[in-house]
Parts: sequence; C-alpha cells; structure tokens
Amino acid sequence: GRSSTLKPDALVGSNKTIEQIGNGLMELSGMTTTLSNSTYTVSQGVLRVKDGASLGTDNTFVIGQGATLEIAAPNFAPVGTTTITQKWGSGERWNVEDARGTGNYTLPEGVTLQLNTNVLPTGPRTITLDGGSIEAFLYNDSVAQAVFRYLGPNVTVDLASDSFIGQNFYVGIDGVDAGKEGSYPDLQPNTGTVNGGILVVQGAITGSGKTLTKIGRDMVILAGANSYGNTVVDQGILRIGATDALPTGGILTTRFDGWVDLNGFNQTVANLGTKDGDPSPGGVGLGYSGAIRNSAYTDSVLTAGNADNYTYMGDITGNISFQKEGAGELKLGGTTLYNGTTVVNAGILHLANTAPVNLTATGYTTVAAGAGLIVPYGGTNRLDDAGVDALRTNGTFGANVIIGFDVADTYSYTYTTLFPTASGFIKAGPGSIHLPTVASWPTLISLRGGTTSFVPGALGTTEPIDLQGSNTIVWSGVNTDDLFARISPLPADNTTTFDVGANNLAVNTALVGGLTSHMAKRGTGTLTLNVAAGYGGNTTIAQGPVVTTVADALSTTGILYMGSGTTVGTLTLNEDQTVAGLVSAVNNDTTPSVIDIAAGKKLTVNGPVTLGVAIDTAHTRLNVTGGGTLEVNNVGGTFAVGVPMGTNLDNQVTFDMSALATFTANLGATGLLKIGDTGDNANVRPTNMILAADSTITAGTITIGPSSHGVTMNLKLGSGTNVINTNTLNLGTGNRDGGAFIFNGATGTVTLRDAAGTGRVNVNMGNATTQNTGYTASNTFDTTGHAADLLIGTLATSPAGRGAAGTMTNTFSFDNGTLDIATINMAIAMGPNTSNSTINLGGGTVLLGAGGTGSVSLATGANGTLNITGGTVTTSVDIGRNAG
Repeated sequence: GRSSTLKPDALVGSNKTIEQIGNGLMELSGMTTTLSNSTYTVSQGVLRVKDGASLGTDNTFVIGQGATLEIAAPNFAPVGTTTITQKWGSGERWNVEDARGTGNYTLPEGVTLQLNTNVLPTGPRTITLDGGSIEAFLYNDSVAQAVFRYLGPNVTVDLASDSFIGQNFYVGIDGVDAGKEGSYPDLQPNTGTVNGGILVVQGAITGSGKTLTKIGRDMVILAGANSYGNTVVDQGILRIGATDALPTGGILTTRFDGWVDLNGFNQTVANLGTKDGDPSPGGVGLGYSGAIRNSAYTDSVLTAGNADNYTYMGDITGNISFQKEGAGELKLGGTTLYNGTTVVNAGILHLANTAPVNLTATGYTTVAAGAGLIVPYGGTNRLDDAGVDALRTNGTFGANVIIGFDVADTYSYTYTTLFPTASGFIKAGPGSIHLPTVASWPTLISLRGGTTSFVPGALGTTEPIDLQGSNTIVWSGVNTDDLFARISPLPADNTTTFDVGANNLAVNTALVGGLTSHMAKRGTGTLTLNVAAGYGGNTTIAQGPVVTTVADALSTTGILYMGSGTTVGTLTLNEDQTVAGLVSAVNNDTTPSVIDIAAGKKLTVNGPVTLGVAIDTAHTRLNVTGGGTLEVNNVGGTFAVGVPMGTNLDNQVTFDMSALATFTANLGATGLLKIGDTGDNANVRPTNMILAADSTITAGTITIGPSSHGVTMNLKLGSGTNVINTNTLNLGTGNRDGGAFIFNGATGTVTLRDAAGTGRVNVNMGNATTQNTGYTASNTFDTTGHAADLLIGTLATSPAGRGAAGTMTNTFSFDNGTLDIATINMAIAMGPNTSNSTINLGGGTVLLGAGGTGSVSLATGANGTLNITGGTVTTSVDIGRNAG
C-alpha cells in the first residue's frame, strides 16, 4: 500500500524465470527491455506498469493470488507476444481513468479492481466483474486520511457471476494489497474518524440473478438504478444514495458486522434475511447478523416481504418506518428499536425480540384486513399487559386480522381480552401463556413452541389448533376433553407434550402424525387413551400415569421412553401394545417408572432396549408388573441394562420384572444382553436385572459385569420357569466388575442351552486378560436349592491373573437337577496376587467330560477347590491337578 517503488534500469536475459516477492512495489516503465522468452511471476506485492514495451515482446507475466497489477498510464496493453495472466484472487489497480482504454473492459475471473482514481467518462462504458470485487484505494503513506473514489453515472458495472464490492480481504492470507483500510470506529458514518477510500457508484450495477456482497470495513455508496439480484452485507457500511438504490426485487441480508445505511432514502426489497427452510449461510445468528440503520435525521421507509416466509436476525434501528408486504411471514429476530411507524399490509410481521419504540403509540401501528402481527411479550423492550392494551386501543386493525404473542422464556402471560377483529391467534416463542375462556375465539389457533395452557372449553369446540415446532400444551379439568379432535397432525421432527397437571383426563380422538411426529405426557394426573394412535413417532411418558384401554393406543413405530430427567412415568396397558424400542434414562434413586401389563395382554418391543442415564451416581429404576407378557424382539441387536460412563464415574440400573408373569427376549444367535456397561472406580452401585416369573432369553452372548465399576452386577432368575439360551455366558469379564447368575427367591427352575436351544453354553468367570487392579471382585453362578438343567461346553474360571493387590473369587454351585459339563478349566492363571476358584457339587446328577471328548483341569496356575458333597458325579475323563 506504499507509493514508493523499486525501478530497475533494464530487464535483460533470455529463458529466465523471475519471481517477485515481498510487499513492496516494483515499477517497470520507461526502460529498455531485452528480456526474452522468460516468465516473470508476481507472487507478492505490486507490479506497476506504464508502457507495454518495458515488458518486452515475447515474455509471460503472471500476477498471482494476493498480488496486484498497478496500471499508471492510459491505454496500457502488452506488445508483441507478451502476455499477462491474472490469477483468481489477484488485483488490478487503476491509477488513471483510462488505464484499460476508453471502451468496455472485462476483468479476468476472480480479479479485484482497485480504483486509485475516478472513472467519470462522458459516454457509456461497461466494466464487467466476474467474481472479484471493486474497491476504492488510497496509499498507506498518503497524506490524505480518506478519499472518495467515483464510478460515474455513465459507468455500468455488469456482474458476470456472484461478485463483491468493498475492500477484498477474502483471498490469500493477507488478501489483496488494499492500502489504507476503511474504518468507522464507532460504526457511525457521520461521526468518528473515517479512514481509507470511500467508493461511490453512481451508475447502474446489472447482472440478473447475481448476488453482490459487500466486504471490508470501508464504506460503499450505491446511487444508481441497480438491477442485479440479491444483496449481502458482510462487513463495513453499504450506504444507499438514492431511493431504491438496492434492487427492489432482490433479497437483502446483513451478516457479521456489516450494515446498511438508508441515509434518509426509502428502500424496498423483496425480503430480508434467509428463506425459512433454506440452509443457513452463516453469520445470521442473534447479535451476529449486522444491521439496517438510518444515519439521517429524517425518516426512511423500509419495505419488505413477498409470498415466502423469511427470517431476519439483524437489527433495525434509528429513524426508520417499516412496512410489510406480501403474503408470507417475515420474522424479525434482532433488535427492532426503530422509531417510526409499523405497517402490515399483507402477510404476517413477526417481531420476535424487541418492540419498535412507538409500536403502541397512537397512529403508529396499522394492520390491514387479513394481515397479521406477532408482538414480543414479557421482558426488556417487549410489551407488558399495559402495552398490549395500548396497542389494541391506539393501533388500527382491519377485519379478520391475525394477532400473536412471542412470549419470552421467563415470562408467563395471562391473556384476558382478544382483539375485536381478530380471526386468528398465534402463540410463538419459548415462554408460557394462559388462554382463558372468552366469548368467541378466532377460527385459527396456531401454537408454535413453548407452553400454552387453558381449561376445557376455553378455546371453544370447533376451532382447529395448528401445531408447529415443539409445544407443551397444559390443560386442566376432569373427565374428557375434545382437544385431540381439533389438533392438526403433530408436526414432524418435533415433540408435542401434553401436560395434564394434577387432573385426570380421557381422550377419544386419535392423535395423527408421521413417523417423526413425537408425543410426550407430563403432569401427575392420569391421561387415559381410548383410541388407537394415529402418529408414528416416539412416545415419552415423562411424568405420571398413562392408561390405555384399546390396542396400540401409543405409536407402534416409535420408541417408548419411560420417565424424563428425574421424573418417572407409569404406563398401564389394558390391551396389547407394540413399540419399536424401549428406553428409560431417568435419574431417580427412590421411585421407579412402572409398566403394568394386564393379564393376557402383551407389550411387544420390536427393537433395542436401553436402560440407564450417563450421569455420575445416577440410578435408573424400571419395574414391569402385571399378569401379562413383555416380549422383546431384536435379533442381532442389543439389550442394554446400563449405559457407558467415563473415568471415575458410575451409574446404576435396577430393572425389576419380579412382579410380571412372563418375559421373553429374542436377540438371536448374534445379539447381546449386557448387564452393566463401561464405568470406573465406583465400588458401591450394582446394576440388577430381575426376571419375570417365567422368562425366556435367547442371545448370542450374555455379559454380566463387563467393565470396571468394581462391584458385582446381577442377573436374578424368576420364581417360575427360566430358560436361558445363549452361546456364551460371561460373568465379571471386565477389569474390576463381578457378575452373578443367581435366583431372586426361593422358587424357580432354570434350563441353560446355547442360542439354538439344544447345544452347550460356554461359561466364563473372570477377565480374559490380566486384571491390574487393587479392587476385590467376585463372580457367582449359583443354582443351589433350585432344579437346574445345565448343558455347558467349557466352564473357565480365573482365565487371567491378578496383577495388583486385589483378589478375584469365582464360585460355581449346583445341587439339584442335571449338570453336564464337557470341559472345566478352573483357576487357570494366578499372577502375582490371589485368584481363588471353587466348584461346589452338592447334589443332583453331574456328568463331566462329554463322553471322553472334554477335559477337567483344576488349579492350573491359581487356587482352585472342587467340593463334591452329594449327588452322583460321573466323569469320562481324568481329573487333573496341575501347578496351581
């Protein structure tokens, strides 16, 4: 950005490669050049040229990205076969008006034009911009602090592609050498210190459908009749110098710290911000979306809106009146503290954050017939009760208007009086609003988020209720309510929560919705569902009782969530119900969520079961009770009683089906039932799965105690018939966990087979790798006192040693029924610390060795004890005692 130069006397040589680096300025002019057949690359800095002859007649000059070609004389052009290639992201600086002659000129793709002069031709002239920028330029060492650069009214800038205007710092690490950076320290163009160049475009900018983006902290003034597409302002100030200087058919978007100055002129645009549903372009969040202001002392009218719904998150402040047109909804989510009038001629204007300064003043707000206005309620710069009354009194409202409230998240509003001409009501925002009984409600009620409460009959009996987004609906009363009959389909990809409070309500109309339309219930009162569900998403019983009186009153294609946070839910099924999964992630150490299944009825879960919450010391409790059946079908999938935790963290799950008649789980030959999950150093919080009276489990693997909680995890068998079909049963195979396969009470029988239901099961007690821990762990397989039919392939205990001070104890006990074991590998490894294994055979029939095909090895490397105190023991192989 300096005007000082390095100027050689001559360029000589042939077949040379020359590279210019550094941020300085090299001038090639007025010299004798014998350089030939060579390449000169400007990788950094500036190359100034005045005459083509100084570049030679058969050379190649390359202006690289971030470098600049400065033309300091009129009508510049290379001579002979010399060429100049300008790379994308490079700059071209004009020090004279006719640097490229007096005709039209097209900049190479991605090249930025810097004006170190005015361009004020007397006749028409077109400059075509193709992805670069046009910016004003002022040398850093200029004595002038700021300067205007003009593109005159006879100059047309045509956009061949989406392009930029303003100082281009978007290319390279440092961008194109831009000279003095434009800046407005207080972001007010009429005060403070102004630096750098100010570009004034007096002619038209054309390019149908092309987007012009203002970049850099400088100011650019547009004063022509512009007809390009959309306008984006990312940085600095874009000031208009005439009414409708921005294209009236384009979208205006401000982002980051860019803003538009209306400068006392009126401006109409097709819309503001981003079309709802389109990808966010970035830089459009609250407080990060620029602004539209008016630096003049007289009001400017800003008009926006078309048939589409848009959201603008920037600020609109100062002496501005706002006018909404078009059938769509325009949501203004920034600071809308403008001083002028608010007029809604069509569609809906949604003021989501702040109220204009004079919104409630006499004559300042007009809503035409059929149009709508949503105002912010509750909080700083938002309306309160008095403000709503003043708006109703002092504003002008046509027939059949739509009125809405955007309620702040910390404010609950009691609405007592409707606007007399309102035909529609909209609740928006995350806060809470109460709707009382009034004489006549609008024919349209739309709930768009947050919490809405009312009593039965408050909204009349026929008006439809449109739902958008995630809503919580609180209604009070007793017996029945026709609410569900009036709700539109539950919105996709959102959860609609019905909060009954302490009231008992029954509904007789199905909720309708797609596969991603979710329903939740809250409140301590009972919600009774007397009709089959018509929605397809998930169901959350977050709090209190839900009772079903018909089959599939809940979605059959969604997941059933029991409880939420620290609150528990109760589901009473009086008829069959199918769901796509079962989850409980509650943290409540004292009260379980409950699923009660009536006798002869079934809850079918066709998908995964996941119980537990990843919160340290959390306790998730789920009880399944009743005379019916819980059936889980998830072939090849997972049944998880416990969820993963991190270092020094643990959680606990109690899954109790002891009061349930029947339980079946079919995970297939490759599925996994896991009791306990990853955790660390807890030592106090065991996870328990307690089976129903009659239970059948089929899984490829059952793992009890798979990690490092340092406590015993338990599978407790039911009081009736237990059939466990699994290829592998792992007890305490984690680093610190223990596992127990035991009965929950004094009654019950068990049959143990592989996943096919006919073959042998491999039973592993203890970790397969060295357990380097000081924790004490124990693993128990105990069927004593119960009739058992156990067909085991390999029983392996202590398969790895203990590498630290803790002890490992494995105990296998049997005394009733039939025990058939092919191979015993007991007390295999010891390590430097104690590992004890005991097999107690106290009765029944015991068969060892599988007819000579197996083996029995005791105490291979650790401490092992075989106690035979009763029953009949038959072995077809030798019982060997090794080095242990």
